[in-house]
Amino acid sequence: MSIKRVAEILSKKKKINLKQARDDIELFISSLIQALSETNKVSFRSLGMFKKVKTSPKTMRLPGLERVIEVPAGIKISFKAVPSVIKKIKGE
Repeated sequence: MSIKRVAEILSKKKKINLKQARDDIELFISSLIQALSETNKVSFRSLGMFKKVKTSPKTMRLPGLERVIEVPAGIKISFKAVPSVIKKIKGE
């Protein structure tokens, strides 16, 4: 689902125009990114937890090309939903 579709849903529920809904979503996303850059995790009681996870460096081998690629260590973002969100998604 795109930000545009989420903005449409938000604008209908909050009875605001589409541009304001899109601006609110972009503000939330930028605030979340800023919070994750300052800390290792961000929790929302009704949604779940976003967490920075460090990945280790890896060596990949490409079988057909006889080539080895070094993949450097990095950071990924993981998300763990709260049980109530999982139940709503499953339709329970």
